[in-house]
Amino acid sequence: MVDDRLNEEDEAKHVLSELHNLGVDHADFDSKFDSLAESVRAHADREEQKEFAQLRENVPEERLGSMAGAVRTAEAIAPTRPHPMAGESAAANVLAGPPAALFDRVRDAVRDWNKSGSG
Repeated sequence: MVDDRLNEEDEAKHVLSELHNLGVDHADFDSKFDSLAESVRAHADREEQKEFAQLRENVPEERLGSMAGAVRTAEAIAPTRPHPMAGESAAANVLAGPPAALFDRVRDAVRDWNKSGSG
């Protein structure tokens, strides 16, 4: 089950990267985006109906709380863009995630600074 969800997430990273490279004006952008949106909804439904339901049934509430905290921490330090070449394994996330996140956040800050008229 975990491998299936990781494969779906890895595929989504590749599609997001492809969409970024295509740009919103490309003729294929809308159809590829719609397909990705449907895949993401299906992925979320499977998580909600299967994985999360099993966790609620089998894991004590206090442990679920600490797991939620770990997820929030991971999200706070995660990259803000897809990096499909980094891989989907735990080791890849530990090795590639922090440098990619730092690069993404600097890039986001520069973008926001330029948009604010300061640049």
